Amino acid sequence: MRNDHQPASDKAVDSDSQLVEFAWQQIASIPREDAGSSDAATAAFNRHSLSPDSFMGYRLVREIHRGGQGVVFEAIQESTDRVVAIKVLRQGPFADRTELTRFEREIHVLSRLNHPNIVTIHDCSLSAGHSFLVMDYVRGRGLDQYLVDADHSREESLQLFMKICDAVHAAHLRGIIHRDLKPGNIRIDEAGEPHVLDFGLAKLTGANADDSSPQTMTLTGQFVGSMPWASPEQVTGQTNEIDLRTDVYSLGVILYQLLTGAFPYPVTGKARDVQDRIVNAPPMRPSSVRSVTGRIDGDLDTIVLKCLAKQPDRRYQSAGELAQDLRHFLAGEPIEAKRDSFVYVLRKQISRHWGATVVASNDGLTAS
Repeated sequence: MRNDHQPASDKAVDSDSQLVEFAWQQIASIPREDAGSSDAATAAFNRHSLSPDSFMGYRLVREIHRGGQGVVFEAIQESTDRVVAIKVLRQGPFADRTELTRFEREIHVLSRLNHPNIVTIHDCSLSAGHSFLVMDYVRGRGLDQYLVDADHSREESLQLFMKICDAVHAAHLRGIIHRDLKPGNIRIDEAGEPHVLDFGLAKLTGANADDSSPQTMTLTGQFVGSMPWASPEQVTGQTNEIDLRTDVYSLGVILYQLLTGAFPYPVTGKARDVQDRIVNAPPMRPSSVRSVTGRIDGDLDTIVLKCLAKQPDRRYQSAGELAQDLRHFLAGEPIEAKRDSFVYVLRKQISRHWGATVVASNDGLTAS
């Protein structure tokens, strides 16, 4: 996000274009696999005034990902012959202070996290004016491609999603709110394990926070994130309202996509119309949309819609709570989102134990 110090009149003129830029920045984040040949790789390096040996100790191979902030290259660590990913600040020596601050924030955040489903950082430095960080290279596909492939069952999708929730929850426990969760920032490796990426927009809370520092300051009224997955408090710039439940909302949009292949409301058209739908339009029940993973029942509807509540206090209060309710659902147990209904809990318990009751009854009749 640009650090906007222009006059208020100019801000009003530019607001729509800024919203459009942020709404569709995920388009620029689609992994680029077309740079596999040496000619294409050389052209990619030249675009950024780089050569394959620009970073001491590493040999660049090809460009694999391009986002609004940085470009990611596949590379070889020469001392170990290990394949890694090198993220280079897109503007290189010409990056402004805001871009550098965001890049430094990502390095700071990733260095604090150690989780199997969060990308690991190995090194960071400056070379020929280019800030860069070295991360795990996750060979596989993005969650956005996973959605397109549609070759997964409901249970497979939920198991995958719960691992994503657990990773986000681990970050939350370290005082880190991602603020830009979307399929383009989640990578699925060849073993089917998800990896959460791109913490450049993360917000630090608790003991990590220093509201006076440029690393954590965001002006009220500024939009931070990717609009189709953003929460109401994000798109309205209510930065004081952003907390763990903001990530829960984004996870709800992703879960909706995993189950239906669609968004809970239209996210195309004028940016202000999209913003209005996020803030005011009730999401369609997932069960009313054609499912891509199998039957969606009432409990799953309830879980998804609880994530997408417009008011944060009506959502799951953490990504951990969301993952736990999905585990209840898969086990056939009552979900916490409905636990205040005695009739519902009784019905779930009867349904869960019905098979054992029938077997016991039959055994009794046989014995008699």
